[in-house]
Amino acid sequence: MEITQKEIEKVSALDSNKRYSYFIKKVCDWETIWVMYNDEFGYALNIDKLDNSYLFVFPNKAFTNLYIENDTDFVDYKATKINLSTFLNELSKKFISKNVNSAFVFPVANGDGVNIKIENLCKDINDEINENY
Repeated sequence: MEITQKEIEKVSALDSNKRYSYFIKKVCDWETIWVMYNDEFGYALNIDKLDNSYLFVFPNKAFTNLYIENDTDFVDYKATKINLSTFLNELSKKFISKNVNSAFVFPVANGDGVNIKIENLCKDINDEINENY
């Protein structure tokens, strides 16, 4: 699950759609999803102009920490690992029930990431698992 600085730089430079593909592959390989969490505020969310909430998700602790280091809004958050099975079978449903219907997948320092419905994210992950694992 460790990655090199070179890989971090190379993957961070990819466009958001290529990072999304990397994300899907790696969360399946590593069987984890990473989020930002704060004991007082809970999971870090991105809230858009229409008041839609998006859960930030990352493929690895290093990418999560890099985002935290580059965004002062999340300085008090910690990279937190979630078992992929737990996310797919339990947490995704809990987020949706609390009107967190979407995910902000693998954003980088400039804020660029993929916005996707959580149910579609779960489908893409399950498709990858069914095809390649």
